Amino acid sequence: MSLRPLVIAFLVTLLSGSLQAQRGALVKPRNLDQLTTQADRIVHGYIVSAKVEPHPQYSGISTVLVTVRVAEMLKGTAPQEFTFRQFIWDIRDKRDASGFRKGREVVLFLNKTTSAGLTSTSGLDQGRFEVERDNSGNAFIRAHAPNHVLLEGVASALAKKGSATPASVRAAQSDNRQRVSLTDFKTTVRGLAGTRSMQ
Repeated sequence: MSLRPLVIAFLVTLLSGSLQAQRGALVKPRNLDQLTTQADRIVHGYIVSAKVEPHPQYSGISTVLVTVRVAEMLKGTAPQEFTFRQFIWDIRDKRDASGFRKGREVVLFLNKTTSAGLTSTSGLDQGRFEVERDNSGNAFIRAHAPNHVLLEGVASALAKKGSATPASVRAAQSDNRQRVSLTDFKTTVRGLAGTRSMQ
């Protein structure tokens, strides 16, 4: 068995600041301000498709090709529908397309695309938020990190940029059980990114 694909995968991972292990990795916790700063693009949208396939140039590297339909860009620009390719190394990510599920409403914090055509979510799973709706249709975000980690320092970061902290974000800062509304989450991200609503 040739080691070349493994060496290429290792070098791509090593040379790209945006590529890290998807599962089983020790990743430094990041708050929302850090995730927002790191991300090249932040999109609220829907997963159209997610397909596991080899990298088109490096057949030994497994990737997931994700197509997103944009509802709103919170940072950066993208066409109404766009595709990104993420490196995967864990066999569990191959089985479930790294957790990207067709039809799911999400907010994605995407790192800059590398020269190899790869990107990833900021802080790995920390930069992927699924949107959940209650029986009344109210939308909330589901984070991979507890509220006290995700929202640490966010109020002061917003204040420095002249923005107020939305109500559900304030409540969630001291209560890990409190859910953050999608509207308040997007307002917070736009405040941290210094962008305005395009809707």
